[in-house]
Amino acid sequence: MDVLGFDLVCLMKTDVLIVGDGIAGLSSAITTRQKGLETVVLQPYSRPKDTFQVMLHPGVESLFKMLGVDQEVSCLAHSRPDGYWQYSTDGGGFVLYGQDTEGTWLGYLLNLRDLEALLRAKALGLGAIFMKTAGPVHAPMEYGTVKGLEIAGKHWGGDLTIDASGGRGILARDLCLKYLFGSPPLVATCASKTSSNPVSHPVFRMKPDGWRFDICTGQGQHSTISMAITAQKINPKHKSGWDVSWRYLPECAGPGYALVGDSAFRLDPGSGSGVLRAIMMGIKAIELSDKPYGWRLYRQWVSDWAHTDGAALASIYSEKPFNAAWPKSHRWSDVKLSF
Repeated sequence: MDVLGFDLVCLMKTDVLIVGDGIAGLSSAITTRQKGLETVVLQPYSRPKDTFQVMLHPGVESLFKMLGVDQEVSCLAHSRPDGYWQYSTDGGGFVLYGQDTEGTWLGYLLNLRDLEALLRAKALGLGAIFMKTAGPVHAPMEYGTVKGLEIAGKHWGGDLTIDASGGRGILARDLCLKYLFGSPPLVATCASKTSSNPVSHPVFRMKPDGWRFDICTGQGQHSTISMAITAQKINPKHKSGWDVSWRYLPECAGPGYALVGDSAFRLDPGSGSGVLRAIMMGIKAIELSDKPYGWRLYRQWVSDWAHTDGAALASIYSEKPFNAAWPKSHRWSDVKLSF
């Protein structure tokens, strides 16, 4: 059985505990097992059943190779586009990803849930244990170091605890860590429908109040992801969209713990690097964990990324057609922003 009940194993101790089984958590699980570390992936919440198509940047290919799934992902992809169409109120054109001496760079057009299933199968094949859990999560500390987790009052020991719970930020909430914010409230929505159109390059359209990204796979599926700038307070239970407001956690790692993926640093999907960022953070947190004060190195690495990518995306959004709403100088703030 690939998923064990919590009562069956709650008294065990492991090398690495991972909270969350999304892209970032699964990448950490694969990396830990590649290093021979005992790994338990906790599933304290139900995974969404909805599915949609995503376009992955070519830079993710090297990460798939590190995880040992590059060939499987290539087979999984509906197509490997060399770029996308981009339009705004000023016009637009085709954006080529790039090329080098080995040829043109190719992205991946695939189903996100299929990718998760593939990474999960890889982690299971390497010996990771998956556990369904329920109840309040608490991170006990000893001399300033996180020592595993307590779930519903039952303790699980671990030398390293990885929070890959996404927007929930389970460890951040329990340890009272403070996020910084870098955007006004942003809401993203996704819609899918059947389509008889042939496979085509994705289309990215920028509008005064947000953007829209259309993907047609040619497999009878057409997906649209869109984002809107809103002045309204976001309800996390709102079924028609999810919160993609920018946030960054300076204390994203410490003695005995690290946060990966959206738990540590989030930009909206317009950055085009969400999956790449999740995989890279999942790998990097494990790679640095065995170095002296590796958590400090991880903090600095995430900080550099947050400031660089945040400034770059803000620069794009401050240009037309967003210039009426977005400031040209980006900053991370301890208070939620409203433009």
